[in-house]
Amino acid sequence: MKYFIPSKTFIAGEYSVLMGGSSLTVATEPSFEVTPVHEDNEFRFHPDSPAGKWWAQSKAPKTYVHFFDPYVQRNVKGGFGRSTAEYLAVRISDLLNNKVSVETLHREYLNIFQANVVKPSGVDLVTQYLGGYVVSNMKHNSFTPATWRFPYLDFALVSTGLKIPTHEHLKTLNLKSLEALPPLAEKVTQCFINETESEFLFSLGQWSEALLSHQLTHSSVVQFMDHIKKNIPEIKFIKPCGALGADVVMMFFDKTNKPLVLERARNLKLRIQATADNVTKGLQSELRNN
Repeated sequence: MKYFIPSKTFIAGEYSVLMGGSSLTVATEPSFEVTPVHEDNEFRFHPDSPAGKWWAQSKAPKTYVHFFDPYVQRNVKGGFGRSTAEYLAVRISDLLNNKVSVETLHREYLNIFQANVVKPSGVDLVTQYLGGYVVSNMKHNSFTPATWRFPYLDFALVSTGLKIPTHEHLKTLNLKSLEALPPLAEKVTQCFINETESEFLFSLGQWSEALLSHQLTHSSVVQFMDHIKKNIPEIKFIKPCGALGADVVMMFFDKTNKPLVLERARNLKLRIQATADNVTKGLQSELRNN
């Protein structure tokens, strides 16, 4: 039996959740593929990865898996949640047998990381499990599935070709300097929930400007986005996503302009990985249908 774990992208809040704030994330295709096997004694994940650390620490019975990363063929090196997909892959047996809830899975994932460093939020893990759009609030440890609220607005996810190791980036973060970010992320999630497209895009603009002012946007990505905006005037807004915005940028545009935007993107040789049409269900749905 093969299981599919979607990709994830932070629309907003990737730094807010590190401080107990909110975020908005989305799960898209292409998906990572996991196949449990019983006659394979080779563990393929890096020992320092979350999957590798859990495998070494856990005394519970384990199931070997074959893991397929669709981004290898696309020559994309990061930004869509491979490490958390690997962790979900090695926990597939526990999930199949209802031995662990998503809340427990999230807590155990965070416990893998050292106590004296800034830990990842684990929101990407939950997003890949739940699928679709997810509004997270780390203060209340809540993860709420949501739906796209804007019938005339579309988006595309574009890989930049850069790769920033998130765990290395977290080691350099001074959380005290980021105290202004959670209220801005909360505003984005509220504008999303309240179905106001103009306010939603405006709040995303405020969030992106704050990341730039806090030196949390890679300079190469700023130039990359400027190049896109100059050559695709139909784009209403473009923003970086993830650690330093380095791996992925998100373009927003009117649905009626989608064919033209995609054509201009192809002419610029942009590597579009997904649009709103590729939003997909999470691993939870796969397990329920087993």
